[in-house]
Amino acid sequence: MNSQKSFDDFEPYCATIAHADLRMRVLGMEEPRYSIFQSAIGQLGVQWAQEGSGQLSEGSIDRSAFGLYLQLNDRPRLLNGMVSDLDAIVVLPPGAEFCFSCNHANSWLAIRIPTDLLGVTRDPRDELVNTVSVVRPGRELLQQFRASVISYLQMVGRSRIDSDCGLSTSLLQDQILTVARRFCFQSLELRMDTEETSRALAGRHMRIAKEAAELIENSLHSPVSIAAIAKSLDVSERTLLTAFRSRFEMPPGRF
Repeated sequence: MNSQKSFDDFEPYCATIAHADLRMRVLGMEEPRYSIFQSAIGQLGVQWAQEGSGQLSEGSIDRSAFGLYLQLNDRPRLLNGMVSDLDAIVVLPPGAEFCFSCNHANSWLAIRIPTDLLGVTRDPRDELVNTVSVVRPGRELLQQFRASVISYLQMVGRSRIDSDCGLSTSLLQDQILTVARRFCFQSLELRMDTEETSRALAGRHMRIAKEAAELIENSLHSPVSIAAIAKSLDVSERTLLTAFRSRFEMPPGRF
């Protein structure tokens, strides 16, 4: 599959984008020109696009593959509230929902990788695995990765190689998979670190709230101030209030 198309209108360009259920609208028009080159590298689907406007893109990736998204210009865009730029690669697990936005012309590269090629186990109930991540593996690695894929697409576009044949396609697919596994597992590690941090913080808040409640209950005949409780527990008043509200849904003064 090799397809190179150009458009003067936004709607037909949007309809061409594959591997995702998309809803898109223009945010900032610079030039009404859009182009997209779609090809295959072995079993991998690749899309290389240039957009003359900014846009808001909401949707979800298909449920049988991971997606990798790379920014190609130095003007960042937002993804689910996170910044995607030249130093980042976006990892989209199967079925993941996303919201991209920017108000300027944009260029991007996206790669669809069937789940079974990556060896990453996916449980639909596991929000940790299914969460979109922005991974920053280092500029040099990303530059090499982008350059390898784009160079291949340029040769395909000039008909110097056939994307359905041979050794070069197989080698590049293996190269992409090797790097993609690194990106995906790094994405999982980021989410696991975040989850562990959240659990540790929740446990600390639980302990602070419990000890504060015991102090209050033991001081019914002589009310104790928030400042005194915080000092006794060796925490700030702000931390005390946050922890207490997260446990009892009320400030200490109403307990």
